[in-house]
Order: sequence, then structure tokens, then C-alpha cells
Amino acid sequence: MSLAFVGPPFLEIYEIPPDRPVELFRIVRSDDRRNPAFRGSFMSNFATGRPPRGPESRSAAIQMGLSMYEQSTQAEGTARLYPAIGQYVARLLVAAGQGFNLASTGQVGHWTVWGRPDQLVDAVVDVYPW
Repeated sequence: MSLAFVGPPFLEIYEIPPDRPVELFRIVRSDDRRNPAFRGSFMSNFATGRPPRGPESRSAAIQMGLSMYEQSTQAEGTARLYPAIGQYVARLLVAAGQGFNLASTGQVGHWTVWGRPDQLVDAVVDVYPW
């Protein structure tokens, strides 16, 4: 089988450095960890069967991940534009050794993050209304 038809790399997927947790921000639908909507905020559109949006249309891999931001203001700005996504912003400290991966996608400071929902929930250190 020849892969001559394969184009240049589309995504560069990174692991979390072992000595440096990464701080990221995610729009979420609840500030209560016991609320199923909170955990649901850490499930991808792919996992929940929702149709792809934006860049997800060109890549199932992106649809399998979650949008997160380097700056809280970026998450807050997106939440203001699309309030149906959620009314809160979660601050996460994503550490190595938990199976997390990330890729820079979209605008500067936007990351697609892959991880197991329960471990992502465990990485949340703060939640606040935007």
C-alpha cells in the first residue's frame, strides 16, 4: 500500500511536560461537580454524537477533543459570543501522566485537548461565572 496521496501533517499533538502542568480554561455548563452537566462539559461532540462544528468538520480527531484556551479572557469572550455553550469557565491544571494530549488549533491560544472526562474533571481547580 502506498501513502503517496497523504498530504503534510495536519495536527501536531503534544504531551504535557512531566515537570510543568499546563493551565487551561474551558467553558462549562455548571459550577457543581455533582451536576451531570458539569461532567458532560468534558465530553467531546464526537463522544456525545453531536454534529461537528467549525474545524471539527475537517477532522474527526478535532471533534474527539475539547476546546480550551490559554487565557481566561479568551474563554469568556467565546462564552459571550456563544452563551449556549455554558455560563461558567473552569480553570484546569492539566498534568503529565494522565493521558492528556493537546494541539494548537484555531486562533492563537486555542487548544484542542484530549483526555478522559473523569480525569479532566479532576484537573479542575476553579469554576466561576463568566
